Amino acid sequence: MKKGLKVFSSQEVGALRVVSAAIILLPISLPQLSKLSIKQYFLLLASGLLGTFFPAFIYAEAQMHLDSAILGIFNALTPISVLLVSTLVFQRKVFRNELVGTLMGISGAITLILVDAHHHLGQVNHYFFLPLLGGFLYANNSNLVKYYLQNLNAGTIGGVSLLLVGIPMAVILFAQTQFVAKLQAVEGAYQAMGYVVTLGILGSGMAFILFSKIVLLTSPVFANVVSFLIPLVALFWGLLDGEVLVWGHYLGIATILTGLYLFNKQQKS
Repeated sequence: MKKGLKVFSSQEVGALRVVSAAIILLPISLPQLSKLSIKQYFLLLASGLLGTFFPAFIYAEAQMHLDSAILGIFNALTPISVLLVSTLVFQRKVFRNELVGTLMGISGAITLILVDAHHHLGQVNHYFFLPLLGGFLYANNSNLVKYYLQNLNAGTIGGVSLLLVGIPMAVILFAQTQFVAKLQAVEGAYQAMGYVVTLGILGSGMAFILFSKIVLLTSPVFANVVSFLIPLVALFWGLLDGEVLVWGHYLGIATILTGLYLFNKQQKS
């Protein structure tokens, strides 16, 4: 996203990401279209909206105002959102380590939110609420897949849901943005497109199917514990790309990772 946003707008990056994922999964999605009921179509559309359509725009917009390392840290809060939704909506029991881990994760997030552009505490960066909203949408999609799409396989869930949201995304990309004009006129546009297409194929296409498979086999909370690894990867790429973290960032990150450790410990149990 960071490399793609050097040429394209957040709307263009979000739309291109989803369209490329939908196209690469056409061999999986097209054969399933005639096998689905109207109810399943609505559920798959809801999954696509919650898990791909809105998050694609939300995270692209957040990336314009946040370092990628920090944005990756907020992805790690997704298991907490899943736990909250599972508990409040589906009456799931909460264990002590999960509660402590959740509180620590929220505390770490608040710390990161309060670190302003001058690296001091006290001012709220409102763009931090975007990845929190994205994580909440992911959480709802995880529970939707587990409790309402259990009778479908992961390929159908990922492929068809992406196709359903990919069609309006294609309309947005080619009819309502300057995407084509930028490809023709802006230097480096094809390279930037390559970054976003790679993200779409791997991060939105293949990963969506793998994630859906894990949700179907285990639970929404367990599946989202994979987010524990996202901060490490995000920090590596962010620092490699010259991003600078200060003490407030490290304090928030350490708090979140400690909370996720306790959270993950309960999941193993």
